[in-house]
Amino acid sequence: MPLIRWDDSYSVGIDEIDLQHKHLLDMTNELYDAMRQKKGKTVMSQILDRMIEYGNVHFATEERYFIKFFYSETEAHRNEHREFKKKVLELKARFEADEIGIAGELIDFLTTWLKTHIKGSDKKYSAFLKKKGII
Repeated sequence: MPLIRWDDSYSVGIDEIDLQHKHLLDMTNELYDAMRQKKGKTVMSQILDRMIEYGNVHFATEERYFIKFFYSETEAHRNEHREFKKKVLELKARFEADEIGIAGELIDFLTTWLKTHIKGSDKKYSAFLKKKGII
């Protein structure tokens, strides 16, 4: 059973970005499922690496549109992306140092961040980019 279910409240109405958001939710659900099966530690490093790599791809997509169309909140949004990367890298370092409880902390961070970022910050640019013809 997924921890986060995709629904219209997550949609920014831009297909490319919605697909990327779905993938980020899927990775979070994959980690959650592994934790429920007591396999969290086994997949944690892989998920962290994939989250870092895919996060970079996703953030680059958004930021490319922001720059191209002179989105007024580009820098604030970039700062949120930087904070995400910083936190995931911190959790990866703590995991590699065998700190206990990182999987739960990562799940909490990801679910909170994805919900607040997508439904908050990302929704702010949705209408702007749609007016520019991005769908």
